[in-house]
Amino acid sequence: MTEDDLRRLLHRVSGEGGASLARVGKQMRTSRSQLHRLLTVVGNSEGFGDALGFVELLECDPPRLTITEKGKTWLQENP
Repeated sequence: MTEDDLRRLLHRVSGEGGASLARVGKQMRTSRSQLHRLLTVVGNSEGFGDALGFVELLECDPPRLTITEKGKTWLQENP
């Protein structure tokens, strides 16, 4: 994953209420399994591990991703 990929992901989930897991995968043109691997690196939830802590999975229907404060800080420092 490049910094550009990370930046794109964080922008997609930074809006009010985040974005659905399916929509993020579709917008990034990646399979669900590839998206899950990516979230293992950048996630901050029990379902995805606790790596960088930039995004969080919201357990709702449908599942949604949202940016964390740590992710917002990184995005501001790396526009």
